[in-house]
Amino acid sequence: MKTCKAVLAVLLLFWTWMSADLKKDFPKLSGPYLGQKPPGMTPELFAPGIISTGLNEGVCTFTPGKDEMIYSVIYRKPHSNKVFVSLVTSRSVDGAWSFPEMLGFSGSGYADMYPFIGYDGKDLFFQSDRPTLNPELKDKYNLWRCQRVRGGWGKPEPLPPPVNGRGDVSGPSLSLAGTFYFTLMSGGPQDGIYTCEYKEGKFSEPRRLPESINVKEGSFDGVVAPDDSYYLVNVYDKKDDTFGETDLYVSFKDAAGEWTPLVNLGGTINTRLNEGSANISADGKIIFFSGSLLSHDFYNESLTYADILNNSLKPQYGNSDIYWVSAKIIEALKPLK
Repeated sequence: MKTCKAVLAVLLLFWTWMSADLKKDFPKLSGPYLGQKPPGMTPELFAPGIISTGLNEGVCTFTPGKDEMIYSVIYRKPHSNKVFVSLVTSRSVDGAWSFPEMLGFSGSGYADMYPFIGYDGKDLFFQSDRPTLNPELKDKYNLWRCQRVRGGWGKPEPLPPPVNGRGDVSGPSLSLAGTFYFTLMSGGPQDGIYTCEYKEGKFSEPRRLPESINVKEGSFDGVVAPDDSYYLVNVYDKKDDTFGETDLYVSFKDAAGEWTPLVNLGGTINTRLNEGSANISADGKIIFFSGSLLSHDFYNESLTYADILNNSLKPQYGNSDIYWVSAKIIEALKPLK
């Protein structure tokens, strides 16, 4: 027993030293978006080697002040077949961005995913399989909310019915006008994107969006623009105009308040693999998304040792990375009036 404790103590010291070393080597970054130069009309890897590292990084969301980001990381622990998903944050403190750390309540073994910071900065929404302790909420995956408090985020609380409690739910987003969007994944014919009103902390009865967004192939986990003018959505294996497995599409709200048919974001965004999990900056100027825009053909039949090593050490080698692009790409896709 003493030997076991001694080994654990040595391992703890080793990982403490490694963590301290990584923090020490973290670059000094200042300015909005970790000091990264905003992209143009072609997607770019976000903060390569800093945020997009070769791990499986997913949904990325920023505060309106561009001084805090939250994103998801997918990983496995040694000797475990379970896939873990945690929320990671980096903040600008005294003008310098911090080394990424697990968000205070995350990293505890639950799957915390699909973060969305409200465009007014007051709420953080996310999906999780953590227990709700509410007998009305029996589904595995529910939507949760943290409210902004001084110095960070408050305690997570599950959203009440009628959002939760109707099946597994995911993909939260909220327009500045207070229209809330989410995905229902109950395994039945009513699955798809839903919307309701969010006023003074309460939700109205959700309604399913029309078939112009909820296409038969399956639409899921979208994000609404701050002004509610368009909706970006993932669609799996759409038959007629897909580039790959999952593509990003957009629907616009017309003058009558109706949603237009989906338009594929095109080959500069979508590839033969999976793109999706989009978020939009609070000023509406930037689109973030996760994808596998590979710099090398990692999926060919012959891999070198270096290929396999790079899969864990470098972005664009097979795992999901975070990309960003100017939201001006949306303008060219609007239907003619």
